[in-house]
Amino acid sequence: MKPARSAFDFLSLGLYAFCALEIEFIMLYLIEPFLFPSLTDMTLYCCLHWGLCALFGAIAAVALLWVAKKHYQFSLLDARENPPRKAVVAAVVLCLLGIGYNYLGCGDLLLVYKLRHLNAPEFVFQYLWLFCQAALFLLLIAFGQKAGEMKRGDRIMPWGGFSTGALWGLFQLLIRQDLLLGILSCVMGVLYGLVYLLVRKNMRWAYPMMVVMLCI
Repeated sequence: MKPARSAFDFLSLGLYAFCALEIEFIMLYLIEPFLFPSLTDMTLYCCLHWGLCALFGAIAAVALLWVAKKHYQFSLLDARENPPRKAVVAAVVLCLLGIGYNYLGCGDLLLVYKLRHLNAPEFVFQYLWLFCQAALFLLLIAFGQKAGEMKRGDRIMPWGGFSTGALWGLFQLLIRQDLLLGILSCVMGVLYGLVYLLVRKNMRWAYPMMVVMLCI
């Protein structure tokens, strides 16, 4: 693989990350009906479903990080600049908006909702998958941001948020058939991208914040 010479190279990596994010739907509708068609134990089914999603998601995240560093000389984990206090405060506010988005979706804090509706093994495997989703969201944002910066030369605009919002919002609209959910998902994608920029692209800050926004 040749070193990246255009924004399209990083946009392609972002699309791979998005495909990995949606592995759950591929597993649910295309693979699992053939993999274990007669499984009736719902707890076992949920644990296998989320466990496999987490496994494939983690493999995809590690592979994309490796490809970006090895072949494109783009190491996401090397960004170590600590954000200023005001930027951290702004990022925390956006995290609260992310929690509010989850609340609108299930009528409660997502963590509380999951604790009420899942047993212990299901909860553990569900959150393993959510932790992997947080990593994949960040990769989608980071690659989209890099592509936007290369194409437009602007490091202030949340290009990664725009690409994430467009892809996630359209997917939610098509799958859920809910215009409001699609719009809100698009907005949240942009906010995720803003958080990434506010914390200076430092994954040690961005990943925990993404986990909070997706898991609480």
